[in-house]
Amino acid sequence: MRLVTGQEMREVDNRAIREYGIPGVVLMENAGLRVVEELEREFGPLAERRVCVFAGPGNNGGDGFVIARHLLCRGIWTKVFLVGKRERVRGDALVNLNILEKMGASITVLSERNDNRVQVALALCDIIVDALLGTGSSGPPRAPFPAVMEAIKGSSRPVVAVDIPSGLDPDTGKVADCCLKAQLTVTFGLPKRGLCLLPGAEYVGRLVVADIGLPPALLQGGKTRLVSRGYVASILPQRPSASHKGTFGHLLLLAGSRGFAGAAVLAARGALRSGAGLVSLAVPGEIVPLVAPQVPEAMVHERTSVEELLERATAVVVGPGLGMSPDARRLLRDLLGKIEKPVVIDADGLNILAQEGLELVAKKNVVLTPHPGEMARLAGLPVADIQADRVEVARSFAKKWGLVLVLKGARTVVAGPDGTVFVNPTGNPGMATGGTGDVLAGMIGSLLAQGLGPVEAATAAVFLHGLAGDLGVVQLGAAGLVAGDVVDYLPAAWQEALKT
Repeated sequence: MRLVTGQEMREVDNRAIREYGIPGVVLMENAGLRVVEELEREFGPLAERRVCVFAGPGNNGGDGFVIARHLLCRGIWTKVFLVGKRERVRGDALVNLNILEKMGASITVLSERNDNRVQVALALCDIIVDALLGTGSSGPPRAPFPAVMEAIKGSSRPVVAVDIPSGLDPDTGKVADCCLKAQLTVTFGLPKRGLCLLPGAEYVGRLVVADIGLPPALLQGGKTRLVSRGYVASILPQRPSASHKGTFGHLLLLAGSRGFAGAAVLAARGALRSGAGLVSLAVPGEIVPLVAPQVPEAMVHERTSVEELLERATAVVVGPGLGMSPDARRLLRDLLGKIEKPVVIDADGLNILAQEGLELVAKKNVVLTPHPGEMARLAGLPVADIQADRVEVARSFAKKWGLVLVLKGARTVVAGPDGTVFVNPTGNPGMATGGTGDVLAGMIGSLLAQGLGPVEAATAAVFLHGLAGDLGVVQLGAAGLVAGDVVDYLPAAWQEALKT
């Protein structure tokens, strides 16, 4: 599903009005109706419920006025607060405010200061509708909004956000101190980036993407997408009845060093559980006796010469537990100097690359898989800058160097050389433990070996990796989840992803 910025969504709305002749007031009416429907779905019959609608002076507030009208028409106790000066309400929002006033609705205008009437209404109501600040607002909320928002937060009543929780940046997911935390967010047409990126995603609650009658052609395209189960199922390799182990590729893993044998094992297990027909694991001779018994399905080799292994491989993973020794550096330089096959570079491979120079991988068939700290070293940026706008940092880096970037972390981002970015919704804090990245590297390599393109392999692997973690955490809890558990739940994740 396409993810949009606030500006991109406004352009879609404007085109619907300008090119298709859909009146803005019709779109506003549809938006308000969808919210009312979701209110009933979320809370059941509303006849005995009392609702406070907090509306700003813009179009988001206009949606709120529509919601209030439909609630009142159903005989539901509804109190409306207009936050901001009435004269600032214009256009379609003003049309709906005028209708409300002619109906005799109870509307309180809060233009300068908090009002004790807010506290009284909040004490009386059961549900709060947040139609204060939509995607058109920018920067931290300004008076009188923060005081009202703090009062709402202090009420402990469930909040339903209209399009986006007030105080949440629609593009980056940043949240203001006074940001409202919703139980339900009903967004319109397309999901906004900030709803799917942290920390904003934690303020959204249940997210509903509502159809408000925008022409389907306007909703297509775009360079930023949310990974879905359906998309992953559509790109995963098929398993024909007449296939054999050679059908599903041969992955070569260059991994492991003294003290880091486990990284090689986890990467190999991730690869094997992701469908590779053959997995060769090349490690230093001293750890072969440690590694081989733990992955009997893989072919474990002493890493003296990898020329023959490279010839047979259809894809390569280098880096998990590799170390930073001169031999490791030489291995990476030699590999990148000669190979044309797809390569995943992870962990120590990334640290070596940061020192040796990204020119080694420019415009090559390469997937890099850094966590934010490794990304900081690769890009020469502070971690805080990377985390502040993960989508655009990843997009810019992948385009500049002509490669695929997997920026790991909560809401992992996959960026391709053409500017396409996928945001992954799966995964949980239980996966913040050593070795889970090694599993992911093996998974990506496995899918590359089976013939998927770099962007598709990375996107599918990231989704399944997170889904396996989500399945595991249900049974084991976040604190008890380890990387090996993620591997164990991979078959179940594949089955879940392929469900129709």
